[in-house]
Amino acid sequence: MTNFHNLEAEKALLCKIIMNNDAFYKVSDILEAKHFSQDVYANLYNFITEKLNNEKPVDVISIIEFFGDNSDARNEILNTDGMLRVRDYAFILIDCWKKRELNIILLNSRLKLENGDNIEKITALIDNELAKLDIQSNINPTQHVSNVIDGIKERRKLGIKPNIISTGFLNLDAKLNGGFYSKQLAIIGARTAVGKTTLLQDIALRASKNGKKCLFVSLEVDSDRVTFKFLSNLSSIPAWKISKNFLNATEYEKVAIAEKDLSNLGVYINDSTNMKAKDIERLIKNKIVEEPVDAVFIDYVQHIAYENQNTNSATMEISKNVVALKAMAQKFDVAMIAAAQINRGGVDKPTLAHFEGSSAIEKNADVAIIIHREELGEEKRKDSYYSMAGTWILAKNRDGKSGDIHFQLEGEFGRFTEIDNF
Repeated sequence: MTNFHNLEAEKALLCKIIMNNDAFYKVSDILEAKHFSQDVYANLYNFITEKLNNEKPVDVISIIEFFGDNSDARNEILNTDGMLRVRDYAFILIDCWKKRELNIILLNSRLKLENGDNIEKITALIDNELAKLDIQSNINPTQHVSNVIDGIKERRKLGIKPNIISTGFLNLDAKLNGGFYSKQLAIIGARTAVGKTTLLQDIALRASKNGKKCLFVSLEVDSDRVTFKFLSNLSSIPAWKISKNFLNATEYEKVAIAEKDLSNLGVYINDSTNMKAKDIERLIKNKIVEEPVDAVFIDYVQHIAYENQNTNSATMEISKNVVALKAMAQKFDVAMIAAAQINRGGVDKPTLAHFEGSSAIEKNADVAIIIHREELGEEKRKDSYYSMAGTWILAKNRDGKSGDIHFQLEGEFGRFTEIDNF
């Protein structure tokens, strides 16, 4: 049976900490003694933890004290050389530990299955046990500013640049210093039927054309309807005609080209409904394990199920979900772009205060864009209650400019066009 351990990684990690005690603080937020496969190494890690937490240095002398007469075990640790960073070794250990734990979960579940236990009970047990494997501290190690600078210099030397997801709109990208950034939470808000889903899909499509991989999580409509809008955008044929297959020969040809082009883009769709924030996190994690993505699009915040279904405070639950989305952006190193509902009638311009769960969005969003289209009087209404021209109100931009950007909406094709306002 596979043991799922890496003894060389365990020894190399311990050796690095012994030779440089500062290395301990680079892994202490995520690494526990239980992650070691060998009791002797787990006990040594506990010994080191206790010493350093009591501000006592760990060195060769103290290691001799720990091992006593067992010079072979001591020398195995002290003579180990490793090329990886100490935190990389910690992740190797944690990964091996998770595999060992998963193996135990599966073996126990099989025994229960063979004993005739209820299948729902077994699957619930598996879910609970798997959840425990994901429990890791979100606290990053404290670093001296010089270490942060060293990291910046190293990335600069290697030519590593920030991962920026261009919106595909020149004026909007200019205000956003290039677009949305990894680890950022951007909120796109609008009243019902004003175009928040359309803009979300338009940006996802434009980003994918620029080589970015985008995961579109639709909590409101199914994947077919999402895809029809993408095809409409690419083919300039109304989505309703594509969905009803009400096409002439020329339109068939255009849709076929659009289908081929869309198939070659890095766009992934999930249309699960009634998902809680933790379900979305699991979804993103599973997708990234399969293939990394650059941006995650959520349509939309108010459709994320509440953790506490019996709550009397929708605002509080929405706030929790916004905080969770920001945490996911940072944890998975992706740009998180989510649509959100605004409750606001009339022709006056909405503000951040008009978002549902506005306080959490004001605090946690790095970028907040509000789509504003004026409501038309009855005498001007034809195909829409709102004007086709409008404004993107860049109400919050943590690292750049705010202000208004004017647009024209091609609603039947599900896309926007900027009106030059430089």
